[in-house]
Amino acid sequence: ASDVYKRQVSILVDSKDFNNSLKTEAGSNVIINLNIDDSKKLTTLPREIQRHPYKDEILHVDFVQIDLTKKVTVDVSVEFLGVPIGVKEEGGVVQTVQGFVSISAIATEIPTSLQLDISEMEVGDVKTVKDVELPENVEPTIRGRDFVIATVAAPTVIKLSLIHISEPTRLG
Repeated sequence: ASDVYKRQVSILVDSKDFNNSLKTEAGSNVIINLNIDDSKKLTTLPREIQRHPYKDEILHVDFVQIDLTKKVTVDVSVEFLGVPIGVKEEGGVVQTVQGFVSISAIATEIPTSLQLDISEMEVGDVKTVKDVELPENVEPTIRGRDFVIATVAAPTVIKLSLIHISEPTRLG
């Protein structure tokens, strides 16, 4: 199942209603039913949301028509659980390499987020896509390769050296 544009239709949507729909638990993976010309109802997912650079406004949205019986590909954010041992005891820092996982699922089964327990991580440990527990009927879209989601890096130590500066000497 691929998100391929078969035909494009320009429509206007109420920006307040659309913004409110994005504030639901589903976020940008919310299923939206669009009524076109009062005669056709399309089941869609919003994609390619373009926002104004400094105003709280949405300028453009591409909606992709979906079939509720077929899988779609979406990005789902990863929620990190716990504070790593490497942060608490070793002074390390959590580095998020990729905060989402691309998944394939039927639209009604898209999780709102995915959880990854990082509490046992020590400095130098890495968590990858394979460490993220996916719900039933949800698959990662990329197979054969494993992407890093987070790592615990060692703290950066900066050594300062004191340099003795003598009084300037006048020449001439």
